[in-house]
Amino acid sequence: MLIAAKITRKQFFTRKILEKMYSKTSKRSNTVKISTDKDYLRLQFPSALSKQLYGKRQFFKSLGRQDTPENRRWAEGLAARIQADIDHPDVETLFDPSLKKYLG
Repeated sequence: MLIAAKITRKQFFTRKILEKMYSKTSKRSNTVKISTDKDYLRLQFPSALSKQLYGKRQFFKSLGRQDTPENRRWAEGLAARIQADIDHPDVETLFDPSLKKYLG
């Protein structure tokens, strides 16, 4: 039933998806990672999260920056902020699946 403390339907299902994702696999395999494609940085999302939120087996988001030490540090910070929101108990209000919050 969706009569919880003022959460939207999207927030409810996001919470359920993430609870299910973390209950079945280790936390280590559920981390946002940095990878490259043709020398450009991209975020790689965990498979379970990709399937549930983005409808894809694997979701990647290109960052539009070349793989340099400075850009990699920036990308690692970005991935850490996203992961912190995913891991937070209040994930449904903090995590933005559109990624606009993080890429501004």
